[in-house]
Amino acid sequence: MPFIAPSGTNFRTAPDISIPSLRQTLEAIADFIKSRDTYGYLLRFDDWWQHDGNQMPKGKLSWEAFADRYENEAAITASMPKRDGVKVGICGPGMEWYLRYSADPSDGIAFLDITVPAEWETDFLEVAEGLAPMEWVRSPAEEYYRFIRTGATPVNAGRAASREEPRIREARIGSLADDIPFGGGFAWIFKGKIVGAFLAALLLFLGYLLLSNLSYRF
Repeated sequence: MPFIAPSGTNFRTAPDISIPSLRQTLEAIADFIKSRDTYGYLLRFDDWWQHDGNQMPKGKLSWEAFADRYENEAAITASMPKRDGVKVGICGPGMEWYLRYSADPSDGIAFLDITVPAEWETDFLEVAEGLAPMEWVRSPAEEYYRFIRTGATPVNAGRAASREEPRIREARIGSLADDIPFGGGFAWIFKGKIVGAFLAALLLFLGYLLLSNLSYRF
């Protein structure tokens, strides 16, 4: 069966979490999803969306085998695909949710995002808030998937904070672009520089007209 990206809400960790934080997060997410599991097994993928846009099925995965993959830091790094930019993808057979994660042992940096259906969102917020002091960014799943595939910026995005800041902060589009790799290069568009350049050009034009008028009179 071909993979179908789920709808709902995407939650992703802020950039540069540690591999130990990833292990803790995977454990919490596994507990959250397993309590809602109706299939008894998972599907695994090599997720190439941010590498070349493809996705490679890797077969079924038992819950026990999944737990083995995040048992410790060494297990997490050993479970990673051996290509830069490729993430591990995990979903249920019904494809109503989708988990992606990566870990780079060379610098200790890890990343995770998960899409959950709308009816799970409130419950998942409690999980996210319990993973202090980690911060999360959220946006509609369709917008986020379009972003990572094409570079389009997600709309209606917000941050789900840890228990140290248990509020949902609405993220400005510019700061959201900074949050996600290769989005930050376009963030200046949303920070007022276009408006500033337009006003400067307008003032120069008005000054030119004034000087021209004075020169004509004298």
